[in-house]
Amino acid sequence: MTPKYKSLYIGSKAEPYKLQILYGSGHFAIRINNTDLAEIIHKDREVLVYPCGLGHLEVTIEDLELPESSVAVSTILISEIDRLSLYSP
Repeated sequence: MTPKYKSLYIGSKAEPYKLQILYGSGHFAIRINNTDLAEIIHKDREVLVYPCGLGHLEVTIEDLELPESSVAVSTILISEIDRLSLYSP
């Protein structure tokens, strides 16, 4: 799965973040560690992440037809920074 680590920011954008599943049989179980932080939609080899809370989200993907394969995990940090302005004298 790509990417393995990502930072997302809750702001005015309502577009989801897309995770790509690169390998495997095509039949996956997708789980998240905290349903208060995000909603997910799984389409083929793509996982859409809609952030709705702040914190560390872990998306776990298990291949249902390859039980001996390792589980893929993507860690996403969801923050509420929408914009950051820095001024230098």
